[in-house]
Formats: sequence, C-alpha cells, structure tokens
Amino acid sequence: MGGTLIFLNVRELKEDTFLCLGRAFGADMKYIAVQGCQLDCEFAQIVTPPKGTYKLGGKPAYAGDLTIQITGYSGQGVTGGTGTGTLQPTSQHVKIEGEMAVLEGDKTTVPIQVTGQGGTVPVVVTITGAGQTYGKGD
Repeated sequence: MGGTLIFLNVRELKEDTFLCLGRAFGADMKYIAVQGCQLDCEFAQIVTPPKGTYKLGGKPAYAGDLTIQITGYSGQGVTGGTGTGTLQPTSQHVKIEGEMAVLEGDKTTVPIQVTGQGGTVPVVVTITGAGQTYGKGD
C-alpha cells in the first residue's frame, strides 16, 4: 500500500508554529538541532556552520556531517587534550538543503590525543539539547 507524500518548502518557523516531518508522528520523532544546540561535553564545539537557509525558532538548522572539535579536554587521565571527530546525522527522512537533518541525541566519538604519552582516549559527544522546540524529524 502506498502512503501520502507531502512536500514542504518551509524557510523559517517562528513562534506558535510547530513542524513535524518524517514517517510517523510520535515517540520516534526528535527535535532538529540548530545553531546554539547543547553538547554534553563542555570542551566540545561544532565547527561546521549550520544551513542558513532554513531556520527553526529563528535559528539556522544543522544538516549533513558535522565536524566536532574538542580543545582543552580534561578527564580520563588527560589534561589539555585535543581532537576532532565527525558527527553523522541519524535522520532517515528529513533533509535540509539536500542533506540529512541533525537530530537531538545524535552523537559521535572523538579521539583525544594524549599529550606526551601517545595514543588517544575516546570521548563521546552527544547533542543533548536541540536549541529549539519548533520542529521534529525522524
């Protein structure tokens, strides 16, 4: 059986607007990450710029692979560690500017260089807050 396919061309969602994109409305839907989203590692930042064309709550949304950079990491026996990793979006059905949307809960493992000892320490970085509550996807 076929379903209904809906094409939307939404440039910006603001107050009192909510958009839910994907195959099923419900528990599997996650908020789409935007500029200013929260990461669970205080030493991490997103280096890749967001897609400026599409905004949720006035903030540009992230899509495609994101470069995550960690500087000055302290933990797991490491002080001042640095590393770079790639976060790949888990969205299966929502695209922004032709790339899959990044969702709250998406994560990556960043290898932190251990200064003076060689080798690396893996640090998991997760998007814990999407930075908006206007749009979800799956």
